[in-house]
Amino acid sequence: ITRVINGFEQLNPSKLMKHIKVFIHKSEEKAHDGEISVKGSRSEISKIVRISYIIKTFRILIILSYISFLFGLIWYFFCDFLVESQKNTVSEDEEDPAIYENFLTHFGVQEKSTIDQMWALTYFAFTTLSTVGFGDYHPRSSKERILGAILMMFGVMINSIVVESLEKMIIVVRQIDEDHEEYGRLSSFINTIQRFN
Repeated sequence: ITRVINGFEQLNPSKLMKHIKVFIHKSEEKAHDGEISVKGSRSEISKIVRISYIIKTFRILIILSYISFLFGLIWYFFCDFLVESQKNTVSEDEEDPAIYENFLTHFGVQEKSTIDQMWALTYFAFTTLSTVGFGDYHPRSSKERILGAILMMFGVMINSIVVESLEKMIIVVRQIDEDHEEYGRLSSFINTIQRFN
């Protein structure tokens, strides 16, 4: 958990933006001193903004992975709790293995190694949260279906937040490109006027 927190500190947008502002300020000072052209600084700023948005996208993907892993764990504990509660309610002379069949037993998740369990449950949670649901892993009992439906509703909310964030990033990058293009046209117009004067 500490590594995750430290990793997110490195991807902190406010820290990145602080570095970008320092770079912009230095670029403006150099432009005023005549060391570099404003056009060059604008392309550098555009590159930095694009890189910051790539990092933000990478951060969103990491967060989605952690959310999927968390919901996979919740799913495992829920299914394990259902099996244990069924074992406690059934008398010992009615030991029928079919009674205990749920997600974990049907798909053999409990027989897998810990790493394989993690991958299977994270995969199931991700496909459920993203509402893709390929059907290779699916809830087996009514209680599991109820929790699965709740996870899907939560997944729709998460997906809408992610899509909104990505849409905002795309709009900002397009706006920067349009501003850069307008600046280029204005610069060429001013250069043309200067040639004729």
